[in-house]
Amino acid sequence: QRPKTQGQRPMIEDLRSKIMDRVMTTIVLADDHHIVRQGLRALLEVESDLSVIGEAGDGLEAVHNVEALNPKVLVLDLMMPGLNGLDVLKQIRKRSPQTHIVILSMYANEAYVLEALSNGASAYVLKDSSRRTSCLPYARPRRGVVI
Repeated sequence: QRPKTQGQRPMIEDLRSKIMDRVMTTIVLADDHHIVRQGLRALLEVESDLSVIGEAGDGLEAVHNVEALNPKVLVLDLMMPGLNGLDVLKQIRKRSPQTHIVILSMYANEAYVLEALSNGASAYVLKDSSRRTSCLPYARPRRGVVI
């Protein structure tokens, strides 16, 4: 019979948490339309390695949630109240440079795309994209890969 060691349970939970951090991609959704956030959540959470850990309905809330929750990915609408998506992008790049930002927009304007990518967005995805070409492929950031 093995003796029980005190503190073994917290050590196991800490190890499990570290493993899940490596396996699970955490996501914050930022869009001013609640139904869009609901649809994105449903689309993303079907995948076992993706977890939506927060939502924001405006730009200021998006910045706050990224700072508080430290997600691996922020899916960000371009046009939102409070701060627009480009301003949020610039702030997040400074405050949380490890967070990958996927712009999700209805605007196909080349100037928006270029500005978003030049300010550090990992990807720019149109809202009318199919499931295959939606933000889903970009929700799993990979080190050293430019999207």
